[in-house]
Amino acid sequence: MRIGKLALLLGFALLSPKAFAQTTPTTLPANGSDTQIPSTKVVSKYLLGPGDVISIQVVNFPELTMGSVQIPPDGKLTPPLLADSPINVLGKTVEEVATMLTQAWSKFVINPSVSVFLVQKRPQDSIVVYGYTPKTGEVAMRPGLRILDVISAMGGGGDIGDLSHVTVTHEDGTSQTLDLSNPETKGDSPENILMHEGDIVYVPKLYQFITVTGDVRQGGQFPFIKKMTVAEAITMAGGYIDGDADLSNATLTRDGKTIHLDLQKFYLDGDTSQNLPLQPGDSIYIPRQINVVYLYGEVAGQGPYDFRPGDRLWDAINRRGGPTKEANIGAVEVIHTELEKKVEKELEQKDPKKAKDSKWMFNELKKQGAIEVVDLNRYFRGDQSVNVPLNAGDFIIVPSRKHGFTFNDLFNLLSSANLLRIVAGF
Repeated sequence: MRIGKLALLLGFALLSPKAFAQTTPTTLPANGSDTQIPSTKVVSKYLLGPGDVISIQVVNFPELTMGSVQIPPDGKLTPPLLADSPINVLGKTVEEVATMLTQAWSKFVINPSVSVFLVQKRPQDSIVVYGYTPKTGEVAMRPGLRILDVISAMGGGGDIGDLSHVTVTHEDGTSQTLDLSNPETKGDSPENILMHEGDIVYVPKLYQFITVTGDVRQGGQFPFIKKMTVAEAITMAGGYIDGDADLSNATLTRDGKTIHLDLQKFYLDGDTSQNLPLQPGDSIYIPRQINVVYLYGEVAGQGPYDFRPGDRLWDAINRRGGPTKEANIGAVEVIHTELEKKVEKELEQKDPKKAKDSKWMFNELKKQGAIEVVDLNRYFRGDQSVNVPLNAGDFIIVPSRKHGFTFNDLFNLLSSANLLRIVAGF
């Protein structure tokens, strides 16, 4: 909700200094001190850059005053009320910054009287380094000094410095980001630039992550910890979903390459060779088991149902609501699709001409067990052998007593079965 200028102005008058202090951003005191800042003569031609310390004074709204602010590498300041629209002061004079702040604050208060003072210049005859290196501070300028010399003088990147995104800001306000990771290989590369007086070097914090997705309870990105393993990463993601996760087909992606992981061997058999050590940026994926059996014809609920290892023919039909009144349970057809696919391919290669005869193909598939015609009436008379075991991806057809199920119906279904397998992941 936008606050009216008058209402906000009145609000400022009612706020206590203590209350307003809680909304004021933390600033960096000049020279590590919070003492009173003396008035400093404005330097009209001086262009602000990283490391400069400025003071912002608002006479008629002292709550907006910022006593001492050091300009960060990106030059963006977030004064009170402007947290959502930072002010970039790089390459600006103090007068220009005062004008920018006056315009920005005028959206909230009436006629702010803003003055900006240069309190402390950034070092002009040395290189300033700050951020997440083991040491920070100044490096004396000398002829031929390069960025890797500066980084080395500060102890390198250490454990948390991200040398792949080092920012160098020059005196004129321009900046460049350099990849100095693996510095031992960068000495003669274009990244190892010459330094100039007044340059500011900033080494950001190294944010290292690993990613865990798929059939885990809380997938996402997680901080990388030295010596962490695949199993530890999965634990951070809440663990895999028991019964659904396909542990034997997990993958680890590293630098664009995919490594297969049989985590079932690790979790069930104790094979620690599958519990690989991780590197920053690794991505672990645990797929979901595609445990589906398809039912068609005279069943109460046609379509796929969630299959569990050990399920048999009657389990599938019963769980989908059972056969309809028109069902011919004496001629139920079960297509074991993985075997059917294999046998059909072999037959087509062996005798392409005969393979075009659907009746001949059907009989051959029956002979080799890829298609079974089952009389479930025998099951209800106590013959357990006809309650055939199923595999994920199998098709069950319960024909009608009136219309039956023709060979054309069967092979139309077999043709669509290949598409369904692709969609389902078989």
